[in-house]
Amino acid sequence: MKTTPKQAVQKSRDTSGWACDDIVTARTNLETAGFTCIECAVNSQLLSELRAEAFHKKKDAVPVCGTSQCQYHAHLAGLGKAGVAFLAEGRMPEFLDSLFDIPLRLEDGSSCYTYYQPGDLLEAHLDHAELCIVTVILYLDVVRSGKRSDKTGLELHILGKSPSDEGNPRVVLPTEAGSLIIGLGSANWHKRPTLQDGEFITAITACYSRLLSA
Repeated sequence: MKTTPKQAVQKSRDTSGWACDDIVTARTNLETAGFTCIECAVNSQLLSELRAEAFHKKKDAVPVCGTSQCQYHAHLAGLGKAGVAFLAEGRMPEFLDSLFDIPLRLEDGSSCYTYYQPGDLLEAHLDHAELCIVTVILYLDVVRSGKRSDKTGLELHILGKSPSDEGNPRVVLPTEAGSLIIGLGSANWHKRPTLQDGEFITAITACYSRLLSA
């Protein structure tokens, strides 16, 4: 049974603002694993607002499929006001500034609501080197199967600098509602295994690029 390294997942003790420990631990995780996970990253009211918007947007979601280089199956829908505000205003930009010490901008065209259902997956890949220097995922809703199985798509596998050893990921990050994933997705290979029967995920997935000076 795979286990997640203790240092790769941390609990946010302060849901109204980022604790200093959040920043220190996240920086360490990014240096060692390329990704970090913060549990309970947003308060219940904000999570409910984002869930409601994602549910409303789902009727407009379109199926997407990958290429032979990267198999990808999911449904995507554009962000609404709540999603954009979460990613582009307030705490999130401030937290990213604290983590990376470089000016970043949200790539609206590469950010969306993502819906996974049984059979969907995201094979090993790197994110776009210019449009997605920093990858952000916030899990809004996660449904688990009632069946016992060794396989699950409710995990994000971090493979590191090479996809050659997919069977032995560097880190396995669990998929939990309310958890925030931040990663250097353009430098570290990562994948989501196939979702099994009864498994569903609703998430915000976002990309940030370097903000160039005028």
